[in-house]
Amino acid sequence: MSEVLQLIVLATSSLILGFAICRMVMRPDKIERKLQEHYVRKEQYEERVQIQQKLEVQISSIREQLLDAHSENSALRTQVEYKNEKLKEQQQLFLTLQDSAKDQFKLIANELLEEKSQKFTIHNQNQIEQILHPL
Repeated sequence: MSEVLQLIVLATSSLILGFAICRMVMRPDKIERKLQEHYVRKEQYEERVQIQQKLEVQISSIREQLLDAHSENSALRTQVEYKNEKLKEQQQLFLTLQDSAKDQFKLIANELLEEKSQKFTIHNQNQIEQILHPL
């Protein structure tokens, strides 16, 4: 019987010791503190998730703006190339017209010079005849 009694005392003391250790390890203030830390971490996580969602929306918007900008850039480049081609054509046309105008000016100037020279020659001959005729 003493063995049974020893066993009961040992079991009881083990239970008391286990309970005491459990009380020391798992104090209510510790549990409450751990719960509070858990809630704080949960709130931080939820805030980060919200920030991440907002950032993803902003990134999506920026990507759309970038695509629009690329499209607009492409269209503007096409317009610039077209206008450069037109400018080259107009410059070539201008040079052609300028050369044509020079040639026409030279032709008219030569015709005028020829006409004035003939008139001058006729006038000089008339003047010489008038001077020499009375003699």
